[in-house]
Amino acid sequence: MVERVREFAHREGLLSQDDRVVVAVSGGPDSVALLDMLDRLRGELGLVLFVVHLDHCLRGKEAREDAEFVEDVARSRGLPFVLGVEDVAEFARREGCSVEEGAREVRYRFLERVARNLRADKVALGHTRDDQAETVLMRLIRGGGRRGLGGMAPRRGKFVRPLLQISRREILDYLREGGLPFKEDSTNRDLSFLRNRVRHILLPLLEKRFNPGISEVLSKEAEVWRAEDEYLETLAERAFEDILRDRGEKRIVLDIGGLLRYHIAIRRRVARLAYREVTGDLPDFEATERLLRAAEEGGWVDLPGGVRAQRAGGVLALRRGEVPPFRYPLAVSGRTMVREAGLILEAELVGRPPPEVLKGDGCTAYIDWRAVKGNLWVRSRLPGDRIRPFGMCGTRKVKDVLIDGKVPRLLRDKVPLVVDEEGVLWVVGVCLSERARVGEETERVLRITARKVK
Repeated sequence: MVERVREFAHREGLLSQDDRVVVAVSGGPDSVALLDMLDRLRGELGLVLFVVHLDHCLRGKEAREDAEFVEDVARSRGLPFVLGVEDVAEFARREGCSVEEGAREVRYRFLERVARNLRADKVALGHTRDDQAETVLMRLIRGGGRRGLGGMAPRRGKFVRPLLQISRREILDYLREGGLPFKEDSTNRDLSFLRNRVRHILLPLLEKRFNPGISEVLSKEAEVWRAEDEYLETLAERAFEDILRDRGEKRIVLDIGGLLRYHIAIRRRVARLAYREVTGDLPDFEATERLLRAAEEGGWVDLPGGVRAQRAGGVLALRRGEVPPFRYPLAVSGRTMVREAGLILEAELVGRPPPEVLKGDGCTAYIDWRAVKGNLWVRSRLPGDRIRPFGMCGTRKVKDVLIDGKVPRLLRDKVPLVVDEEGVLWVVGVCLSERARVGEETERVLRITARKVK
């Protein structure tokens, strides 16, 4: 058994020489077996082990007895022991989640905090092949796509699962043969928890009526699904970067033509990546489909998390929240950060540029310095803003200029305007004012270049 764990850990890169490892020990059979196996490998790999236990404040005296048991196990092996106490019920109430979900969140936060304080390289968890099968079934019931059906990864960041290919039955045999005591958590029989219903009702039914080896089958399938998911995610990330046209704080702009050229499997993943970029979270299936319909059919769509998406001018724009109004003095012979637009404007006075560049390239404007009246500002648009576009006689609303420039409505408020005391000189990246035209008699030119913040 120890040899199998050693080989699995080596193959999956779970443990390295001289690792400092936090071992999460509940006192149950899986975690006790995990601690024993890592303790056996300690000398060979030069591991530094820390035994860590969390009291969830859910079982009163029974929980305190479990903590004392784990502390005794750690002391008997000469290992340092860390005890944490967290009120999971209160956390679940405060966060509006189930006790089961709250316990998982609290547990991982606690282990991350302990690992950081102890400067640990890894956090070892005692999940087994049976736990993997339960996880796959739970995610199938709830809906989780290929990523969910991939179950638990052997390694996620610092968290490692050395027992993921060992069955619970093998764990119990190992403990019995080694005379190793363990504790039974009474909540593991509470059928109000979904995992317990899967463990005690669904899996036994599948084993008895359909396939005695269902746990092993599900575990192997999870491995296949996980590998395929990782490959598809790599393709989606490449596609995302390929069609990305602009990104900024809480906004993303994608090329529609590029997006629609990809297979629907990649389109869905790209949509999820775009949503995550602006929210930090992944959307559910329905939100993903609504986003893709907006990309294909046009129009607006409101998504969870305060996200709005719009197809316009060949792009799909996503934005979370409103763009706050902004106004900054424009630094001449300097740089002006416009955080709301994700831009830096660099302005300097230069001699008259060559004629072929006088109209700029969209990101650079050349303004006759004599045309500038008073102070210069860079700001968001205001109701009633007008500009006389380069080469035209009359003025137009800035709003209409942005529409003609096929700037999605979602992004118009973040387009900066360079203005002086008389009005708009440049709608950045869209339109230069005729008033700013560099003429034959121009001697000094204000050159302004807009660069994206990296």
